[in-house]
Amino acid sequence: MKRIEFLINNCLVWCFVTVILNVPSLLLPELSFASEESVIAVLRFENKSTFDRLDPFEVALPYMLISDLSKISSIQLVERDKIDKLMAETGLAEKELMNPATMQRAGKALGADFIITGSFQEEIESGMAIEDMCESELNLSVQVRNVANGKIVKEIKVSGKTKEFFKIEKEAVKALIKVLNMSVSAGERKEVDSISSQSLEAVLHFGRGEEFRIMSGHYGIQDSRRGTFRGGISEVESEKLLLEAVSEFRQALYLDPQYADAQYAIAVTFGDLAGVASAGREKMDKYLPNEMAESEKFVSQFPKDARCVERLTCLGYICFDRGYASHADNKEQIEYFDKAIQWYRKRIFEYGYIQEGIIGAIERLGYTFQYKRDYINAIETYEYLIEHYPEEKSRHLYPVKIRTRHRIFDCYRRMKKHDKALEILNYIMTNELFAKPYLNKAYPKKKPDVRRDDNLVIKKLKGDIYFEIGDYQKAINEWLEMSDEVIELADNGARYIEGFSGFAVFHFWSDLAEAYRKLDKKAKVVYSLEKAISYPYRCNYNKLRAIYFELGQFYEQKGNYAKALSMYEASLERIGPDLHLEERIPICRQKLAIAGENLVEWVSFSPLRKRDKRFVTEPSIKGTDCTSTCITTWNHSAWIPFVVYSYYKRDSEGNFKFKITGNEYLCWYLYCLNLDSMTEKIIEVPGEFKIGYGEISGIAVDDKAIWLSCGKAGIVCYDRLLEKWIHFTTENGLVFNTTHCLTLSEETVWCGFGEEGRGAVMAYDRRQKKWFFYHHPVATTTAVTSLALDGDNLWVGNDEGTISILNTKDFSWKILHRDKKGYTSAVEDTFISKDTVWFVCHFNGIRRYNKETKEWKTWDWDEPDLDCSLALTCVNVDGSDVLVGGNGGVYKLDALSNRFAKIHGGRFFKLRGLSSIVICDKFVWFLMPGTLHDVIVHIRGSIVESALKVSQE
Repeated sequence: MKRIEFLINNCLVWCFVTVILNVPSLLLPELSFASEESVIAVLRFENKSTFDRLDPFEVALPYMLISDLSKISSIQLVERDKIDKLMAETGLAEKELMNPATMQRAGKALGADFIITGSFQEEIESGMAIEDMCESELNLSVQVRNVANGKIVKEIKVSGKTKEFFKIEKEAVKALIKVLNMSVSAGERKEVDSISSQSLEAVLHFGRGEEFRIMSGHYGIQDSRRGTFRGGISEVESEKLLLEAVSEFRQALYLDPQYADAQYAIAVTFGDLAGVASAGREKMDKYLPNEMAESEKFVSQFPKDARCVERLTCLGYICFDRGYASHADNKEQIEYFDKAIQWYRKRIFEYGYIQEGIIGAIERLGYTFQYKRDYINAIETYEYLIEHYPEEKSRHLYPVKIRTRHRIFDCYRRMKKHDKALEILNYIMTNELFAKPYLNKAYPKKKPDVRRDDNLVIKKLKGDIYFEIGDYQKAINEWLEMSDEVIELADNGARYIEGFSGFAVFHFWSDLAEAYRKLDKKAKVVYSLEKAISYPYRCNYNKLRAIYFELGQFYEQKGNYAKALSMYEASLERIGPDLHLEERIPICRQKLAIAGENLVEWVSFSPLRKRDKRFVTEPSIKGTDCTSTCITTWNHSAWIPFVVYSYYKRDSEGNFKFKITGNEYLCWYLYCLNLDSMTEKIIEVPGEFKIGYGEISGIAVDDKAIWLSCGKAGIVCYDRLLEKWIHFTTENGLVFNTTHCLTLSEETVWCGFGEEGRGAVMAYDRRQKKWFFYHHPVATTTAVTSLALDGDNLWVGNDEGTISILNTKDFSWKILHRDKKGYTSAVEDTFISKDTVWFVCHFNGIRRYNKETKEWKTWDWDEPDLDCSLALTCVNVDGSDVLVGGNGGVYKLDALSNRFAKIHGGRFFKLRGLSSIVICDKFVWFLMPGTLHDVIVHIRGSIVESALKVSQE
């Protein structure tokens, strides 16, 4: 009975506590639910006002909260960039992160325990004058949500006049500090109470600038008003948005010159501009001076701001980077290094009380001295780091101390103080804090965690020092002591040392070969070089090619032509073409009596080679500096547009001669090869058309004309009878300049146009010489990427996966297939055979439509050798053979298994990254733009080499 009473009493107590906890918070004292270890994320707020004039506050208000909360050392905040990246990866808007269904996943991804968000509403009376709106009431609601369950654990409400928004924000911060139960020192309290700006207009301009920065992010674009993720944007758009952001920040600073956030944002945004995607040093050189100037303004104008530490570190890094990049001008290089030293010293000695990042700053200071070749100061800086931060076993300092001593060693080595360098190495080896075995013997088959603090590295470096001072035998002895361990290391899968690019198994054996060469031990050199080519990881390809050639030469001298040939062919296969190999391979084959009229079935083709060597049975260096982007066949001829640079000049016989010029510009040619007579002709495309590199995406040929779709440069036509060129753009008939594909009939040229979100099919009437426009809200709602003509039916595919038919007689549309939302994949290519139509759907495999039964069939598969998803780009059908190409290679439909199986292009020809497959007579052409071998050709049934000789038409 007593036990039952005890349980009932406990239940009553629990019920009472549960009821109390659900009473509105106004009836209870503040509840402490967060700890100092809690991580907090602050997300965008929502404007619930009738008008949109305070929309920028959606971004500005969270920024103000983050700025104030970050001044409290006991609070851990999630960085804004991390939130933006999560939204880009998940496709979720910030308000969708609040959904209980995604809350736990989002919070876990952010590493947050609590999320702060909220809303605000401005009460504007009807008939109020614009100038009086600042007197309106502003209501702020701040919600603290628990990530674990997605529930609101506390809601804070604050009200006041709109013009006193800064007071409202401060009241919210004070309430949050109390709710989060965070301890605040007197100094931190003073910092939190400081007001960033009292100008509402300045803050609104700042909010607009931050919105532009978010929209320009490299991870994607976030539309705050619609709450939708719109995917990536171009570099040009990103740059434009960032410049808009700078303009808004400057306006905010003009309205309030003491607005530190605005000055900081200007500096950071110029840094974003300098890093805009793949433009490289051009953008950096344009915007980095602005970032430096604005950062210096921030540091000098707001020296007490904690963000000065980050700006000073950034200034040091920029100056170091520019000094590193300006090595051609030694004076300029030294000036930049001196500036970097100035900023790093200011960060270390004037802001040393801020511990975060100081170790990295000291290390970078030493690194700058080292690159300036001021090795004495570099050593002193590294020793300062060791002396003032001696916690050798600290988890975060351990790798720093390893790097530091290695850099001290490197300084002594460069100063030629080899005794001091050896002293450092011996210290590392004998000090228990640093010495580690190279491999865990308990797990011999497991890839070891080998890093730069490894004894193996120290042994290698000791041998390097002995080699440098000319004691080659000592170097060899040092290296031979570790040779068994190196072999074991490689056999266990670790062929290089993490964090130490100077050590790889390949380098070990090639260095050992060099030491033996110094002692004139030829056999040992060959042994070491053969070991080196067995582990070609983290190696320089030029050095690897040189080793293959040296070994080939050695075996030729010994009369072992078979071994020499294997070395030369291995170099071709592994690295690619080389002029020296082209000379040696035929000699070896002649010596081995294997030269002559060989039957071949795989060859490489390039219009830049000499005419009698247009086709080669092995990769060749000649002809690799042009790019073919598409290919077609007509009347037993292959037609290939290709681009070269101006320093290739064609002679009267059609051969391209190397000519150096000061100006490099693109030059396009049309190459035609008659496969019956093996005769060729080359037509030059006029340079004034301004066709970009790699822009020609489609070619169509008949007896009247040659038509080219030229990307963003419109349509180019060559009248074969009149030998006259015509260029079509939006200025003379087109509705778009961006073209993707085309196909011909006797009377009409059909072209696919458009971009994301808009597109069209256009037809050129060859008799009337007029363009006509055909649009469908589904079939051409986006770019038309594939066209194929089948009698009166024009098959149309777009980049959202829609397949449709345009009747060319009555111009009616019929939609045959639409991808489901979320599963769209561009229709890259279409091929029409007798009874079926084949479609390549990029990431969604192959589709086939039976014209008689009206049935669809789909093939989809993965490529295990690819690091990314399998993307298909082209299809061709020849009788029972169905060939498909993409980034994974070439696949053929097997009739028995009804599956696509991968086919290979012989020993030297790797079929990857295909854009076109064209079949004409017994030749199958595989086009791979941007690769060493522009066109790979398969000859069905094989052919003798002499039959591939080409002559002029």
